[in-house]
Amino acid sequence: MDAQNHLIIGLIVGTITAAALMFLKKIDFAFLNMAFIPLISLLYSLLPDIDHKSGTATWMAYGTGLIFLILGFLGLNIPFLGDSSTLMIAGIITLVGTFCLAMFAGHRGFVHTIWFGALAAAALYLLLHQWTHCIIAFMAFYSHLCADGLWDKLY
Repeated sequence: MDAQNHLIIGLIVGTITAAALMFLKKIDFAFLNMAFIPLISLLYSLLPDIDHKSGTATWMAYGTGLIFLILGFLGLNIPFLGDSSTLMIAGIITLVGTFCLAMFAGHRGFVHTIWFGALAAAALYLLLHQWTHCIIAFMAFYSHLCADGLWDKLY
């Protein structure tokens, strides 16, 4: 399955998950919470393909890591993302981790597992301190695995 279909499916699953969490009164309607939902859904729906050397997910991860690194280097303290040292650490970990996964992980290996998705969602908690966002991230990640499995069975 291609990146565009994973993005569409991940956005739908992330939105449905967020709506369910709002219905259960676990997410408030604050703007910052709402702004992160599509971004998290899109990033995590492509995350299992970070093991491609030149894939869309890999370049998105490099860009995210670089943005975190620049924001941290500029000394910005963003209330919902943390202080500058947290941003710099997150940027370095993202850049180094992406490089290692893209160069040394085999496609559809460890990165394509529920355990990696849970670990990646837990890492998001360290940055945003919102467990509801971690659930949305995990569900978007899991939508990728389900879509790949269904695609393989159909074709």
